[in-house]
Amino acid sequence: MKKKILFYIFLICTILTSCITSNNEVSGRYMTDNGEKNLIGYQSIKNFKNSDFEWYEDEYSSYKTNPDLIKKLKKKLLIHNIVIFTATWDSNAKKQFPRVMKILDEAKFPHSKIKIYTVDKNLESFYGEELKFGIEQIPTFIVRRFNTEIGRITNPTDSNLENSLYNILNQ
Repeated sequence: MKKKILFYIFLICTILTSCITSNNEVSGRYMTDNGEKNLIGYQSIKNFKNSDFEWYEDEYSSYKTNPDLIKKLKKKLLIHNIVIFTATWDSNAKKQFPRVMKILDEAKFPHSKIKIYTVDKNLESFYGEELKFGIEQIPTFIVRRFNTEIGRITNPTDSNLENSLYNILNQ
């Protein structure tokens, strides 16, 4: 009887700990009809750096930043946080998200001040974070100062991302 109780306690603890999501883990993942893997929910940048998402490294390494604007951004970014909503299935997000990450990396912006959420084709994340931030398009890059949004870049095209970010920081 005592062993049975201990077994059930162990089983419940195992189930509960497996349900907890840390900041470094994928919140969820699903398969599309064509077998492509897509991330859903809160993400760590390391989740994009694997063979399932080769497009991330390809776009990151090929993007050429503006060194003068990077220097200016580095000074301005210090007291800010960035919230990113992106998707692993959207062609524009696959292009712009790695570019913004390269800009932030070159500006030495700490990853600990970046929250990355991925959404499905209905623009829904794992725990509904998109509702809190009013996400209507992806990718969306939200700049926050003292937990207050001061600006966002929504569904950018080939415009100068560094300049857009700098303009928000100068408000």
